[in-house]
Amino acid sequence: MKKLISLTLALLMVFSMAACGTTNTAPPPGNASSSGAGAIMDPRSPYPETVTVTACRVLETNPHFLEGDDMESNPMSRWMNEKLNINYKVVWQVETTEYANKLSLSIAAGDIPDLIPMRTSEYLIFRSLVENGLVADLGEAFEKCAGEYMLDTFASYDNRNLEPFTIDGTLYAIGGGQYAYEHELVWMRKDWLEACGLSLPKTAEDIANIVRTFQEKKPGGTEVGGIPISSSDNAQVGLYNSSFEFSSVLYSTGGAPKAWVRDENGEVVYGSILPGMKEGLAILADWYKEGIIDKQFITRPKSGAVEAMVAGGEVGVWFAPWWNGYQINELITNFPEAEVICTSAPVTSDGKYRHSWPALAGDFIAVNSGFQYPELVVKMLNLEYDMHRGFDEEAFAIWTPSLENNISWTAAFPTGGLNLEYMDAVPRSGKIAKSVVETGVLAEGLEGTADMMRWAESAKSYADTRVVDGSNWLDYVCRYIGASEVQNPISEPVVPVFSYATDSMATLKPNLDKLENEMYLQIVLGEKPVEYFDEFVTQWKAQGGDKLTEEVRALVGD
Repeated sequence: MKKLISLTLALLMVFSMAACGTTNTAPPPGNASSSGAGAIMDPRSPYPETVTVTACRVLETNPHFLEGDDMESNPMSRWMNEKLNINYKVVWQVETTEYANKLSLSIAAGDIPDLIPMRTSEYLIFRSLVENGLVADLGEAFEKCAGEYMLDTFASYDNRNLEPFTIDGTLYAIGGGQYAYEHELVWMRKDWLEACGLSLPKTAEDIANIVRTFQEKKPGGTEVGGIPISSSDNAQVGLYNSSFEFSSVLYSTGGAPKAWVRDENGEVVYGSILPGMKEGLAILADWYKEGIIDKQFITRPKSGAVEAMVAGGEVGVWFAPWWNGYQINELITNFPEAEVICTSAPVTSDGKYRHSWPALAGDFIAVNSGFQYPELVVKMLNLEYDMHRGFDEEAFAIWTPSLENNISWTAAFPTGGLNLEYMDAVPRSGKIAKSVVETGVLAEGLEGTADMMRWAESAKSYADTRVVDGSNWLDYVCRYIGASEVQNPISEPVVPVFSYATDSMATLKPNLDKLENEMYLQIVLGEKPVEYFDEFVTQWKAQGGDKLTEEVRALVGD
C-alpha cells in the first residue's frame, strides 16, 4: 500500500494531462481465473441472493432523466437490479474535472468501490491499481459471460480495444471501443449559403470566403461573427470527438496535433511537430487577424458560449462532429426556418480530407479485487445493451420514454461511459437514415440495430413534415446530415499508433502540453510570429519530447 499511496500522490499532480499511452500485444484474455465463491458464470443469469454492488461515477449536469429518476435509480438500473437480483449503489459522484482526484484519494484511503469506471485520462491510475493487486482478473468472466453483441462489437475492432487492459497476459478491465468517424466536419447554415448563392467549400480559402460573404451580406439580417472556437482550457486543438476546434485546418496542411503517428518515412513521431503544422498555423493566424475566426473566443465564457452563438444565429460556419445537433438544438426553436449542412473540408492540396482518428479504446471499467463477483460487470454490460439496443423488446419499451427525453446514456448506464458499439456504427446509421429519409425503405444489404432504425424513421418524420416532434430534428441533423457525411470517399484518417502513457509522461508531459497549448494561442492571436513554431519544436524536443518519442517508439516496436 505504501507504494500505491506514493504513486497516487504523484498522479494527483497530472490529472489534467492529455491521454496518451501504452499498447500491449498480450494473448487473448481468459487464461486465468479469479472468480469468487458464488459466481454465476453465465451471461444473464441472476444471483440466488441479492448482491449489493457499489460504484463511483462522473456527475453529469444535464442528464435528462425522467422526473424522479437519477443515476442510481432509473429505468436502466431498476431493470438490471430486477433481472440480476442486484442492488446497485453509487457511493460518490463528482464533476468530470474532479473525478481523477477523487478516485486517487479514495484509493489512497483504501476505500475503493466494487466497480471503477475510468476514462482515458485515468489510465495511469488503472496501471497503479494493477501493480498493487487492487483490481480483479476479468479473463474468465469475459470468456464465459460476454454476450454475442459484446463479442461482435469487439470483433469489429479486432479485439484491439482490450489490449491496453491486458497486462502480462491477464485482462484487468473491459474497454469499450472508441468508434470511429467522430472527427470534425465543417458545418454551415445551408439557408444562408443558398441566400448568398454559395456552394459547399472544399479548401480553407473557400471556408474563409463563405465567412466573408456572410459577414458582408448578413443573410440572417444581423451582424455575423467569425468561426466560433471553444475557450475551454486546451480545447482549441487536438481532441478527438470534440467540437469548435481549429484542428481541421492543421490536418489539411499535413499536421496531426497531439497525436503519435507515423510520418512519410514510416517513423513514429509526435504529430504536433510535423512541418505541415506551421502552414496551418499561418492560415489560422491570418483568419484571426481578419476576423474569420471569432476575435473574442479567448475571453468568452467556458461553458455554453460557442453553442449559444450558433443557436442564436450569430455565426454561419463552425467545426464539429456529426453529433453537433445535440449542442445547437435551440437553433431550430429560435429560427424555425434554419437549415444546416456539413461537408468534409478543408481538403489537402491533393483533394483528400485528412482528419483525426480514435485511440484503441475509450472509457473502461475495472472491478475491485476484493469484490466477490467480478463477472457481474460483464453481465451488467450485456443487459445494458439488451435494453438500449432493443435486443430485449420488453426492456426497450421500458427504456423508450427515457430515450425520447434525450436521456444521457452515460449517466444512466451503471457501468458509465463504456461504449459497446461497432467501429463503423456512425456511418452505418447514416446510410440507414439516408435510405429511409430519401426512399422510405431500408435499402437491400443495409443492416442495423433497432435504435438505428428508430433514428432513421425519426429523421424522416422531420424531413416529411418540417415540424419538430421530440428528437426528430436532432435525428435529422445528426444522422441524415452528419452521419451520412463521415465516410466521404475523400476521407483520409490519420491513425494514431499509440495511446495512454509511457513511464516519463507523468513528469514530462504536463510541461510539454503547457508549452504546446501556449504556442497555439500565441501564434493564432498574433502574439508570436509563425516562425516561433520552429523555436517551439526545438524547445519541445529539448524539454523531454525526444525522450517521450524514444519511449513511444520502444513500446510500438520501432
